[in-house]
Amino acid sequence: MGWAVSIPTALLGSRKKRADSRAVADWLLEQAGTRPLGAVVSLDTLAWGGLIPSRQPGNSLPEALGHLETLRQLKRDHPDLRLLAFSSIQRVSRDDDDGEEPDYYRLHGRAIFRRSALEHRAAAGALQAGEAEELERLRRQIPAEVWADQLAIRQRTAAVNLAALDLVQDGVLDALVLNQDDTTEWGLNVMHRRRLEREVAHRRLGERVLVYPGADEVAQALIARLATQVVGRRPRVSTFWSARRGPEVVTAYEDRPLADLVGVHLAAAGAVQVPSGAGTELWLGVNAPSRAQGQGGAAFALAGSHTLSAQEVEWLEAGEAPVTGLDRSLTAFRATLGALLDSGARVSLADVAHVNGADDELMSGLAADGALPRLAGYGGWNTAGNALGSAVALGCLAALGAASRPLELAVAARIVDDWLYQARTRTRLLLRPDLKPLGLGGFVPAARIGEVEGAAREMVNADLRAHGLAYELTRLSFPWQRVFEIDYDLRPAGGRA
Repeated sequence: MGWAVSIPTALLGSRKKRADSRAVADWLLEQAGTRPLGAVVSLDTLAWGGLIPSRQPGNSLPEALGHLETLRQLKRDHPDLRLLAFSSIQRVSRDDDDGEEPDYYRLHGRAIFRRSALEHRAAAGALQAGEAEELERLRRQIPAEVWADQLAIRQRTAAVNLAALDLVQDGVLDALVLNQDDTTEWGLNVMHRRRLEREVAHRRLGERVLVYPGADEVAQALIARLATQVVGRRPRVSTFWSARRGPEVVTAYEDRPLADLVGVHLAAAGAVQVPSGAGTELWLGVNAPSRAQGQGGAAFALAGSHTLSAQEVEWLEAGEAPVTGLDRSLTAFRATLGALLDSGARVSLADVAHVNGADDELMSGLAADGALPRLAGYGGWNTAGNALGSAVALGCLAALGAASRPLELAVAARIVDDWLYQARTRTRLLLRPDLKPLGLGGFVPAARIGEVEGAAREMVNADLRAHGLAYELTRLSFPWQRVFEIDYDLRPAGGRA
């Protein structure tokens, strides 16, 4: 299974700059004429020009719905083409940060997030002591026009979610994921998710529509699902965990226990979860926290704590405390993973003990064990859903017979990004006195971009050599001018094929 994937990269946007949705629609129609195995479509891009553009004021709902009609034309012209799609449930960001949100989030982001949760609790009759008064304060504090704009944005994107269900019901889409971007247990977005779940049940679309927490990784899951349809079988997956209580942990940006999150990500990828001994084709190792997720890079920063103030050390240690517990053993987890690999089993690793980066202690140990190059999949980035979805998708593709060299490079790319960059290099950068004030979302001054990018590339390459990983970065850049995300070119060291 050595598939080629086509992406209209030149037509896509960047952060708040929208993609050319009409050109993307035309590209889809053109590509369908080449007889592809299937298509995985971001409805956020097709409708709005991207996920972040969908969050902005002033978008036209009639235009967005018009762009979706392209899919009906596509199915009429190519009725045998497999069409899989995803449409995001609009998130409620929790920070005073307008990097990906409307400009007013800089002043009102946290207040909007809190009011969203309290409005939901009020509607459910679940307000706790003092929360009714807090809600009234927030209603007065947030300008009426700001709140009205938030509701208008959500009404527009909700209409696209519902239009996507129409496309499934009418036989245009073969599968749909309604993914809940960065969520918790309470909020306007959760209220809308429950409405969508009721709608899916009412229309009896549950076999073709999944509603669950996720965002950036969903395309990977649907590519794996497409592969199951083409190959004609579902990978059988069993799990093992680093922490006994891990399956019960509700992670930082999700609304359900990890065990339930694993189940829905496997379903999205077209896999089936089975107990050990029931013909397992893929083992999914879940590095879970004992009680709650920590912050990626914290363990690495604490290992070099001589560069931190006493207050910073205290803050990082407090954040790491819920990750560890008597029920969690990385030593035993590594031993199980190694024994499975030695037996010839296929293993993918979902590294979800932390948000925004890998578990440095675990990954350093696995590198020393020589286990990393033998993994069939890996994910340890951003949210638990992002990391889990990547690990599941890569592992399922491996189980379905993906070509070995491209798969090895894909796994190596995740290890480079999620561990060597996010947990280690980015932490080093943000410990520098000149960059520390930026935090994860701050923008690097334009005059310094080249210097910081070059330093980051050298750090990653040094770590690749130090940990015996036979790859090198030939390019690294900050596509959004901040250290949070990178774009890069990765190749085998020494230019080997």
